[in-house]
Amino acid sequence: MKGQLFFHTCMAIYLLAGSCLSTVALGGFAWNIQTVDSTGGVGGYTSIALDADGNPHISYYEDDNGDLRYAFAPGPSTYTLTMSVEPNNIGIDTVTPLVGDHVYYTGMANINAGRFLSCPDVYQFSHWEGDVANANSASTTVFMNSDKTIKSVFVATRECGDECHPDDLFGDYNNDCIINLEDYAQFAMNWLVCTKPECD
Repeated sequence: MKGQLFFHTCMAIYLLAGSCLSTVALGGFAWNIQTVDSTGGVGGYTSIALDADGNPHISYYEDDNGDLRYAFAPGPSTYTLTMSVEPNNIGIDTVTPLVGDHVYYTGMANINAGRFLSCPDVYQFSHWEGDVANANSASTTVFMNSDKTIKSVFVATRECGDECHPDDLFGDYNNDCIINLEDYAQFAMNWLVCTKPECD
């Protein structure tokens, strides 16, 4: 039976030795064998079906009391990761995952934060608030074993040469983001300086 990752084959088998019912699943290239029931003489007349999420549902016979039994394997646990930013009133959208709720299975989730422009301010990542692996790293992880709320905190900066304050203005010879007498002085010092070959 085809699945989302390579292929997914699942079967229920009746093991005579010990009279137990097991499932055998092939996901990718590795077999996974799990005992479903081993109480009494179980496992005869086995029937298995997979639901829309690929989880097995099994009906089988129990010899001792002549009962029909049913077993199923629930899917993996999911948890909600809620992302937020501070300040939250300027539309910062340089965090991943984006601000809001996101559902994850148990395991590691990657989170990232980047520079955000809202001129005249450039917002730099400062730190994370919440249960993260490294609160001071713009790229880190969250272990999702429960619902988590994570906040990315930014600080506003204004520096000559940043995206909002370019230092490459024509005439700004000393690149200090302002054209003034200091630039004129540098211009005057080089007045009629010639670097052409014919000036050698």
